[in-house]
Formats: sequence, structure tokens, C-alpha cells
Amino acid sequence: MVEFSKKSRFLSMISIFIIYIIHVQNLINFEKIYVYFRFLHVGLVIWRVTWYVRDLFTVNRIVNLLSNLTFSIYLFHNWMPSIFNIFISNIFIVFILFFIFCTCLFYAVEYPFLFIGRYISNLAAKRPR
Repeated sequence: MVEFSKKSRFLSMISIFIIYIIHVQNLINFEKIYVYFRFLHVGLVIWRVTWYVRDLFTVNRIVNLLSNLTFSIYLFHNWMPSIFNIFISNIFIVFILFFIFCTCLFYAVEYPFLFIGRYISNLAAKRPR
């Protein structure tokens, strides 16, 4: 894990807070409905708390798997559980199927392309300038 100085942590927190304020202001100006949703604030609080106590987290297989699945869950969380729910009424089984689907998607699609990206990046780094 990369260690950052207290100064860089403080500067990153200030920049994230400024971006957050600008984002909320844009949401309020362009979409009045977002004023009534508190998910943005809850998400920022959760992120800030986990950032503060990140040294207490240990890396293990479960945390690593969940972190690998975040992108595929993000891509399919709006519509894939609804499709599973058409055929299966038990929400727990739908959750398990969605988790299995995202795991398969990570290992079949995302993981090979991560490897290809690292390979291309290493080739570009070794290229003489």
C-alpha cells in the first residue's frame, strides 16, 4: 500500500470537498429533484469514514473479490436483478445469482483485459524514447 503524507492527505480531502460542493451545487441548479435525495451525502460520509480507518482493513480473499466485482456490479445493478427477479421470486437467490453472474463476468471479461492492459503498459514503458 502506498503511504501518503499528512499534507497530501489533507490536500486531497480539501480537493474532494471542493469537488463535492461543486457537484452538489450543479445538481441543485440543474435537477431540483436531487435536493430531496440524501444518497450523495450518505455515500460521502461512508467513503470518508472508510478512508479515515483504511489502515484497520486487512486484505483477504473476500475483500479482494468484492473489490474486483465493484465494476461489474456497477454496470449491471440497475437491470440484471430485475431480469432474475422475473423468473425467481426469492430475493436471496436473485442476489446469489447476481453475485455469480458478476464473478463470471469479472473472470471472463475484465480480468483478461486487465492483463492485456498491463502487458501493453509494460511494453510502452520499456520502449526507448
